[in-house]
Amino acid sequence: MDLHQKAIYVSRQYMRIEKDVIDVLQEIDRTKLYLKFHHSGLRDYATEEMGFSVPVAYAFIAVARKALEIKALQAAIADGLVNVSTAKRITSVLTLENAPLLIEKAQTLTQKELEREVAAINPDLNPLVM
Repeated sequence: MDLHQKAIYVSRQYMRIEKDVIDVLQEIDRTKLYLKFHHSGLRDYATEEMGFSVPVAYAFIAVARKALEIKALQAAIADGLVNVSTAKRITSVLTLENAPLLIEKAQTLTQKELEREVAAINPDLNPLVM
Protein backbone atom coordinates (compact mmCIF):
# COMPACT_ATOMS: atom_id res chain seq x y z
CA MET A 1 0.00 0.00 0.00
CA ASP A 2 1.50 3.35 -0.97
CA LEU A 3 1.41 6.35 1.33
CA HIS A 4 -1.60 7.97 -0.37
CA GLN A 5 -3.66 4.80 -0.13
CA LYS A 6 -2.67 4.44 3.51
CA ALA A 7 -3.70 8.05 4.21
CA ILE A 8 -7.13 7.47 2.64
CA TYR A 9 -7.59 4.20 4.52
CA VAL A 10 -6.59 5.70 7.88
CA SER A 11 -8.82 8.77 7.45
CA ARG A 12 -11.82 6.56 6.66
CA GLN A 13 -11.09 4.42 9.71
CA TYR A 14 -10.90 7.57 11.84
CA MET A 15 -14.34 8.72 10.69
CA ARG A 16 -15.78 5.24 11.34
CA ILE A 17 -14.28 5.20 14.82
CA GLU A 18 -15.78 8.61 15.61
CA LYS A 19 -19.19 7.28 14.59
CA ASP A 20 -18.66 4.19 16.76
CA VAL A 21 -17.67 6.33 19.76
CA ILE A 22 -20.84 8.40 19.30
CA ASP A 23 -22.94 5.23 19.11
CA VAL A 24 -21.41 3.67 22.21
CA LEU A 25 -21.70 6.89 24.25
CA GLN A 26 -25.36 7.16 23.31
CA GLU A 27 -25.95 3.60 24.49
CA ILE A 28 -23.97 4.11 27.72
CA ASP A 29 -25.96 7.29 28.39
CA ARG A 30 -29.27 5.56 27.62
CA THR A 31 -28.54 2.58 29.86
CA LYS A 32 -26.70 4.60 32.53
CA LEU A 33 -23.89 2.04 32.41
CA TYR A 34 -21.60 4.58 34.06
CA LEU A 35 -23.46 3.99 37.36
CA LYS A 36 -22.22 0.38 37.43
CA PHE A 37 -18.69 1.77 37.48
CA HIS A 38 -19.50 4.21 40.30
CA HIS A 39 -19.47 7.31 38.12
CA SER A 40 -22.03 10.04 38.60
CA GLY A 41 -22.27 10.79 34.90
CA LEU A 42 -21.17 10.09 31.38
CA ARG A 43 -18.31 12.61 31.46
CA ASP A 44 -16.60 10.84 34.35
CA TYR A 45 -17.04 7.50 32.59
CA ALA A 46 -15.64 8.90 29.34
CA THR A 47 -12.59 10.37 31.04
CA GLU A 48 -11.84 7.73 33.65
CA GLU A 49 -12.88 4.53 31.88
CA MET A 50 -12.44 5.43 28.22
CA GLY A 51 -9.37 7.59 28.76
CA PHE A 52 -10.56 10.74 26.99
CA SER A 53 -9.35 14.15 28.06
CA VAL A 54 -12.09 16.35 29.53
CA PRO A 55 -12.38 18.53 26.37
CA VAL A 56 -12.59 15.47 24.11
CA ALA A 57 -15.16 13.84 26.40
CA TYR A 58 -17.28 17.01 26.40
CA ALA A 59 -17.13 17.23 22.61
CA PHE A 60 -18.15 13.62 22.05
CA ILE A 61 -20.91 13.78 24.67
CA ALA A 62 -22.35 17.04 23.34
CA VAL A 63 -22.40 15.67 19.80
CA ALA A 64 -23.77 12.27 20.88
CA ARG A 65 -26.65 13.86 22.75
CA LYS A 66 -27.44 16.39 20.02
CA ALA A 67 -27.31 13.64 17.38
CA LEU A 68 -30.09 11.80 19.23
CA GLU A 69 -32.26 14.92 18.91
CA ILE A 70 -31.26 15.78 15.36
CA LYS A 71 -31.25 12.67 13.19
CA ALA A 72 -29.71 14.61 10.30
CA LEU A 73 -26.62 15.17 12.44
CA GLN A 74 -26.46 11.48 13.32
CA ALA A 75 -26.67 10.63 9.61
CA ALA A 76 -24.02 13.18 8.61
CA ILE A 77 -21.61 11.71 11.16
CA ALA A 78 -22.45 8.13 10.16
CA ASP A 79 -21.86 9.01 6.50
CA GLY A 80 -18.53 10.66 7.30
CA LEU A 81 -19.74 14.06 6.09
CA VAL A 82 -19.15 15.84 9.41
CA ASN A 83 -16.60 14.97 12.06
CA VAL A 84 -17.04 15.40 15.80
CA SER A 85 -14.82 18.47 16.02
CA THR A 86 -16.91 20.28 13.43
CA ALA A 87 -20.22 19.00 14.78
CA LYS A 88 -19.31 20.26 18.25
CA ARG A 89 -19.08 23.79 16.85
CA ILE A 90 -22.75 23.79 15.86
CA THR A 91 -24.38 21.76 18.65
CA SER A 92 -25.16 24.80 20.81
CA VAL A 93 -27.35 26.37 18.12
CA LEU A 94 -28.50 23.34 16.12
CA THR A 95 -32.28 22.86 15.96
CA LEU A 96 -34.58 20.75 13.85
CA GLU A 97 -35.41 23.87 11.86
CA ASN A 98 -31.86 24.96 11.05
CA ALA A 99 -30.25 21.51 10.91
CA PRO A 100 -30.25 21.08 7.11
CA LEU A 101 -28.57 24.44 6.53
CA LEU A 102 -26.10 24.25 9.43
CA ILE A 103 -25.06 20.69 8.65
CA GLU A 104 -24.45 21.69 5.04
CA LYS A 105 -22.38 24.66 6.23
CA ALA A 106 -20.45 22.38 8.59
CA GLN A 107 -19.46 20.34 5.54
CA THR A 108 -18.36 23.26 3.39
CA LEU A 109 -17.18 26.19 5.52
CA THR A 110 -13.85 26.68 7.21
CA GLN A 111 -13.72 26.59 11.00
CA LYS A 112 -13.65 30.40 11.25
CA GLU A 113 -16.52 30.79 8.79
CA LEU A 114 -18.57 28.22 10.69
CA GLU A 115 -17.85 29.98 13.99
CA ARG A 116 -19.10 33.24 12.43
CA GLU A 117 -22.31 31.50 11.38
CA VAL A 118 -22.83 30.16 14.89
CA ALA A 119 -22.10 33.59 16.39
CA ALA A 120 -24.63 35.15 14.03
CA ILE A 121 -27.27 32.76 15.40
CA ASN A 122 -26.23 33.32 19.02
CA PRO A 123 -23.90 36.31 19.53
CA ASP A 124 -23.46 35.42 23.24
CA LEU A 125 -21.42 32.33 22.36
CA ASN A 126 -17.67 32.57 22.75
CA PRO A 127 -15.95 30.77 19.84
CA LEU A 128 -13.01 29.94 22.11
CA VAL A 129 -15.13 27.48 24.10
CA MET A 130 -16.80 25.80 21.13
